[in-house]
Amino acid sequence: MPSRRAILKSKLTKSWWFMSLSRPTPFRPPSTDSPCVRNCCLDNDDICLGCGRSLEEIKGWGAYTDEERNQVLKLARKRRDRFPHWTP
Repeated sequence: MPSRRAILKSKLTKSWWFMSLSRPTPFRPPSTDSPCVRNCCLDNDDICLGCGRSLEEIKGWGAYTDEERNQVLKLARKRRDRFPHWTP
């Protein structure tokens, strides 16, 4: 019969091997934060009245590169600038 130490070592080795196969990629926060102001309300053109992004831009934000996000931010800023009463 194997000793308790041998059993524990076997379990740890198997556990480590399994974890090395299923290791998740490290989380890296995006360098461009979302412009969401938690005031979501879409107008007739599916533009958010809180941040100025279109519905498609909001849905795709997580997959965008930093360059794409900066483009979206510029477009959203232009949309907000057209309306003086726009919420910040």
